[in-house]
Amino acid sequence: MYEEPYETQNNMKTWALNPKFVLNFNDINQPAYLKITLAIADKNWKAVTKNVVGGMIGIYLLEKSERVSLDDKVNDPSFIPLNATVEEFHLTDICKNGYYIMPTTYENRISG
Repeated sequence: MYEEPYETQNNMKTWALNPKFVLNFNDINQPAYLKITLAIADKNWKAVTKNVVGGMIGIYLLEKSERVSLDDKVNDPSFIPLNATVEEFHLTDICKNGYYIMPTTYENRISG
């Protein structure tokens, strides 16, 4: 949540810097069902996650636009205090520009 409107300090606004994976559809007229799994190796997650709440992971699905913004989010991720999570989506109106799949942790940087 290190982005507007939740974070006001410019040097802390790092949410948009998270990695993003592009998702496009050949046929935007057909509904799509997605199941996305995000996992961090257990030993890696435990090694860098000193604060379990801060290390919670989630998956954003964002409609692709020129600037990555919370305004373009399709979902509110289910942040869980585990090293793996799954999000399911049923898209009926496919965005012609495609989507970004953006993994994220609850706090800025995984350590806490």
